[in-house]
Amino acid sequence: MLNREGLTESLGRLLGYLRTWQGPDNGLFGGMIATWWSSTVETAVAHPMNQYPVILGLLELHRAGVGGGEWLVEATRIGDGLVGSMGPDDMLANCWGDIPGKGTGTVIFAGPALALAELAKDSKEARYLEAAQALLDVIDVRWSIRGQNSDGVANQGLKWAEAMDAVGRIRRDTEIRERARWLATKVLSQQIKNGSEKGAFHQGRSDDRLITVYVGKCLTSLAKLYEYTGDRRLLDAAMEAAVYVSRQSAEGGLFLNYKEGVGPIYNVINRLPRFDRLIFRRAIPTYRLWRSVITEWRTTVYPSFIARAADTIRGLWLLGRDNADIRRDAEGFIQRFLQFQLPHGGFRNAVGFRGEPSEVSWQDVCCPTRWNAYAFLLLAQVVADLGGQCGVREFPCDEAFECPIGGPGRLVFREMSGSVEIADGDEAIVSIRKPEGVAVHVAPAWRGDLTGERSSQNMAVQRKDQQ
Repeated sequence: MLNREGLTESLGRLLGYLRTWQGPDNGLFGGMIATWWSSTVETAVAHPMNQYPVILGLLELHRAGVGGGEWLVEATRIGDGLVGSMGPDDMLANCWGDIPGKGTGTVIFAGPALALAELAKDSKEARYLEAAQALLDVIDVRWSIRGQNSDGVANQGLKWAEAMDAVGRIRRDTEIRERARWLATKVLSQQIKNGSEKGAFHQGRSDDRLITVYVGKCLTSLAKLYEYTGDRRLLDAAMEAAVYVSRQSAEGGLFLNYKEGVGPIYNVINRLPRFDRLIFRRAIPTYRLWRSVITEWRTTVYPSFIARAADTIRGLWLLGRDNADIRRDAEGFIQRFLQFQLPHGGFRNAVGFRGEPSEVSWQDVCCPTRWNAYAFLLLAQVVADLGGQCGVREFPCDEAFECPIGGPGRLVFREMSGSVEIADGDEAIVSIRKPEGVAVHVAPAWRGDLTGERSSQNMAVQRKDQQ
C-alpha cells in the first residue's frame, strides 16, 4: 500500500529541486545531460524534453484539485516559454538529441506537442493548440516516411500518435484521429508476439535490441490511445509489454538495461538493416527476415536507469487501474523508485553507469532534468489518482549533495541550489551555474561527448596528473 503523505512530500521535494533549474524569465528548465548514448558537462541549458512532462504533471494536479499551488498558472508559464522558444521555422530552441550537435527525432517534438495540446484543453487558449499542430507539422516534414516516423523507433512513433490524437480530439477532427490510430497500429509490428521475450518492442526497424526503459515508454501511449480509441489491439499490446517490463528487474537498481539478439545465422544476416535504411527506405518489412533467426538473447544489466524509469513506472500505474497484478507491480516499483531520491530532492540518474554497480561516476549521481521531469509526472499522476484531501508543499532545495566518484582518488560530485561541481579535492574541474546551465569552468579533459568509456578515461587522466 502506497503512503500518500510520503508521496506528496517526495513530490514537494522534487518540485523544490526542479526550481533550481527553472529560468526566472521564461519559466523553462535547464539541467544536466547524462544519457546512455552521450553525456556532457559543457551545457545544461533548457531542452524541450525537460518541459513537457512537467506541464503534464501540473495539469494532473490541477484536474484533481490538489492543493498547494496554482498548477494551471504554472503550466501556462512553462507553455508560454516553450511556445516562445519556437523559431520562424517552428523548430524548438535547443532541440538537439542527447547533446548539442546530435541529430534529433520525432519524440522531441511529439512530447511538447502533446503537452501543449493538453494545456490548450484546460486553458482554452488557442495559441497552445496552434503551436502543437505546428510541431506535428515539423515531424511530418522532417522525420516521416510514408506517414511513419523515419527512425522507426517504437516509443517515438507511439508518442507521435498520442500527440496527434490529442490534437484531433480537441479539434474534433476524425481524420487526424484515424491517422493517429493507424500510426499506432503500424508500430505494433515491432512487438515480439511469441517466445521468452514476448511483449517487448524492438528498439527500431534497424535496431533489434530490447531496451527496457524504451519498451516501458510505449506503455503510457498505448494505454492512452486505447482509452481514447477503444482499439483493443492497443490495450493487448500494452498489457503484454507491461508483463515483459515487470520481469526485467535489476538488482540494486530498477530495470535491467537491454537484451540483444545472438545466434550464428543472425550474426551474419543482421547486416541487412543498413539496406533497409538506405535502399528499401522501409517500404519492405525486411526486418522480419533477420529477426526471425534470433535464437537467443544476451543481457546487459547495467547501467540501470533510475530517473528515466519513471516514465515506465507511470505506464504500469495507468495499466494497473484495471489489473490487480500490474497494479501490484507498479506499486512495488514506485516504492523502490522513492529510495533513489537524493537529499536535495532530485532523483539520481543511474546505477552502474560504467557497467559495474560498485563503481560510481558523475553520470550515476547527477539528476538530469529530462528524466526528473518524468519523475515529477509520475508522482503527480499517483498523488492525483489517490485522491482525498491533500496538498503539495514545495520544499526549498537548501541541502547540498556530495558524493565521491571515479573510484580511488579525490574526485567529488557536488550539487547545491545554485551550482553543480566536479572537484578534485578543493579544486573545481567542472563548475556549472544554475539555472542558466552555463559552464563557468570545464577542464580540457572533461570537454565534449563524455560517454561512460570516455568518462573513465578522463578520470584516469585526472588521477595520473595527481601523481
